[in-house]
Amino acid sequence: MKKDDFLAEFLKYLVLEKGLSRATVDSYRYAARGFLAYLEAAGIEPGSVEPKNISSYLATRAED
Repeated sequence: MKKDDFLAEFLKYLVLEKGLSRATVDSYRYAARGFLAYLEAAGIEPGSVEPKNISSYLATRAED
């Protein structure tokens, strides 16, 4: 599945299942795009993310 498909499914989940507001979904969209860009730069497929990948991403964000 392409990263855009992952993002679309995630955002749909937030709206339909969680009932989040548009502003909240927009915030999640912004954050998710950053994470997906990180995965792409690291050569990691969105469907194969492991906890260590998330930890590594968060560590890079803390450095910014």
